[in-house]
Amino acid sequence: MNGAFVLLLHAHLPFVRHPEHEYCIEENWLFEAIRETYVPLLDMLERMVNDGISPHITFSISPTLAEMLCDGLLRKRFIRYMDNLIALSEAEVVRTGRSSFGPTAELYNKHFKMVRRLYTGRYGCDLVAAFRQLQDEGHIEIVATAATHAFLPAFEAYSAIVKEQIGIGIKSYIKNFGRAPSGFWLPECGYFKGVDFFLKDEGIRYFFLESHGILMGNPRPEHSVFKPVSAPSGLQVFGRDFKSAGQVWSSTEGYPGDPYYRDFYRDIGTCPPVISINLFIPVS
Repeated sequence: MNGAFVLLLHAHLPFVRHPEHEYCIEENWLFEAIRETYVPLLDMLERMVNDGISPHITFSISPTLAEMLCDGLLRKRFIRYMDNLIALSEAEVVRTGRSSFGPTAELYNKHFKMVRRLYTGRYGCDLVAAFRQLQDEGHIEIVATAATHAFLPAFEAYSAIVKEQIGIGIKSYIKNFGRAPSGFWLPECGYFKGVDFFLKDEGIRYFFLESHGILMGNPRPEHSVFKPVSAPSGLQVFGRDFKSAGQVWSSTEGYPGDPYYRDFYRDIGTCPPVISINLFIPVS
């Protein structure tokens, strides 16, 4: 039996930008994601391509995240953020010396320097352009999502809002990636009857939703979430694999509940020497 494995990585952060404050803790959400996920991920993808391996991974990058990644002020502040971390980690290398925490301090110091070097050098502070290039070369596919990552079922009675959320999200996609999208990630995997017709009107050919949106369909799908189904509009629908999602999200079954899972917000002296990439990985 032949089959295909679909790996979709969903990237979204709410828009945060505070020029009125010299330092804003909320902006650290973006900076942590750039440092721990987006730059290491791009580096890994490019190394795969250089080794002759085309990743063929699907991504969704929300409009709010894309606009933050393109913002000049936030780019400058990210460099300042990395400079501060490098200085802190260098001080920790001296402080910890030959103690058991010494290798951890050295690991982070090297990692922070690598991230800053890649960000300012290879990527020229423009991560959206790096993702766009990988898509243009055929190594990844990027799908669109709603303008502000709004949970669309909450606006089922307000068709104008749903239409604008989808339409503006697609316009942002075209601006940032230079082409019209084929696929669409429904925010929070939220579906309501008829939303697929809004997507079809915008030229979308397939979309993703939560597993129960497939499993509770009528008629019931013969192959569970392991094969796309057709929506009333004729669009193809992919359901998120709940077992794989549990490994990512569950505190009892997945890796977040494992004692070796690194927590961003634990004290500096308690983090194990591991660099992890925290991504939302729905699989169909």
